[in-house]
Amino acid sequence: DMEGAKSFERPLLKMAAELLGWKISRSGVCVAWVQGKENMIQKLSTLRKGDFLSHIPCLGVLTQKVPLAEVLDAIGATFWPKTWCVPELSIDSTWIGIRRGRNMCGQSIESVCQEAFSGKPMTLIVKPNAGSQGKDISLAQSAKELCETVASLPKPAAIIQQYVDRPLLLDGFKWDARVYALIVSGPVGNAHKKFACYLARDGLVRVCVDRYESPQSRNLHRLTSHLTNYSLSKISDKFVHTDDPDNACYGNKRRLAAVLEHLDSDSMGDGRICAEDVWRQLGDIVKTSVDAMTDMIQSVSFDPLYWEGNEDLVDVIKSRYGQYFHIIGLDVIIDHVGKPWLLEINSAPSLDISETVPVVEGRSATICGSSTTIASDDASERQPSSPVSPSNVVSLIRQLRARNQGHKICNCGALVKSHVHRNSAVDVAVKLPVLAGALRIVDAARNFPDRDHTTWSRGTLYQ
Repeated sequence: DMEGAKSFERPLLKMAAELLGWKISRSGVCVAWVQGKENMIQKLSTLRKGDFLSHIPCLGVLTQKVPLAEVLDAIGATFWPKTWCVPELSIDSTWIGIRRGRNMCGQSIESVCQEAFSGKPMTLIVKPNAGSQGKDISLAQSAKELCETVASLPKPAAIIQQYVDRPLLLDGFKWDARVYALIVSGPVGNAHKKFACYLARDGLVRVCVDRYESPQSRNLHRLTSHLTNYSLSKISDKFVHTDDPDNACYGNKRRLAAVLEHLDSDSMGDGRICAEDVWRQLGDIVKTSVDAMTDMIQSVSFDPLYWEGNEDLVDVIKSRYGQYFHIIGLDVIIDHVGKPWLLEINSAPSLDISETVPVVEGRSATICGSSTTIASDDASERQPSSPVSPSNVVSLIRQLRARNQGHKICNCGALVKSHVHRNSAVDVAVKLPVLAGALRIVDAARNFPDRDHTTWSRGTLYQ
């Protein structure tokens, strides 16, 4: 049931359902896709025993920047850059602090400046607590710059984080990766199975459109060389689109698995790393982060105060606690020695597979149609037992494009220039296996709840 899905999520959900041999329906469903608190509450009332909901209650609260910083700082996470929280905090954040018996009032900006700038020079990055898509993010290298930046925020709740200023580069360009993880909740009272957590062995690499320079006062404002957000990069004339997800050396969006394999084998490039070691470290980051949030997520979920005193709703949440799953996105950056650093966690990572491509003058636009499904002529590719491989996904995209005669040129506000909207081969190659694999694991959890949860991920890209 994808009634609660956002419009841009539905094409990928339909693709995943088709590849798994599932049906889209509003009744008699096994998996209900929801978004946000209100939609989750609505679907909870009709959730049958054995059905699953695509949302773990209150996980989104804990993954906001300020609460996440508090949780990771409390355990001394070594993969988390030095971070400060500045007042005033959101209601949710303050409430969580009370629940933990801590005074989460943040720090004064003066104390942050004294601590950050009293020693060797340091570059800081300021991120609004509930910000997204790179909005209102700034860099600062002095107390004056930091105070001005925080004062200019639309809302004062924010984190200030030490900037990773020596990142591993790709041909001189900064990049980061969106890594995906799946969390499946266990029944209340099962201390050994609160959450089953899985890391997807692929992700989305986002490459800056401008060449990287070590942060200095003259380039701090040049966000397109420091921030990788697609919402910022896509409006640049330098943004490079690609239809080849296996090409690790081209495009501003690439597959993480391809990039790590390339860096592992490229001893003459920007820096050789061990791909398996990076995947191991990413697995540790996912497990440690989820473990750190688990008790607090349940504590918040089971407290009637958070649900405006609705104890009946809390009882329903508890009774269904073995029927939730959640896909999260972890943004990580790898430094010059190959160490991954967690930058933030997104509780609602984008499942949008579209891209906006400027029209090149003097050329006809032959692009992907607006179809919401990718159909395969080979029935074997649609069998649930077949892994969803990037090469198969690309083949399906090319078949779809070959059947289209072009697409209407658009002048909507997505880009200033005339453009077309089409499916991104890289997004589909990454996100379709992530989503289809997650749904397959949920199906295994439904049908084989007593089996070791490590067996549920067989045949998927999750581990």
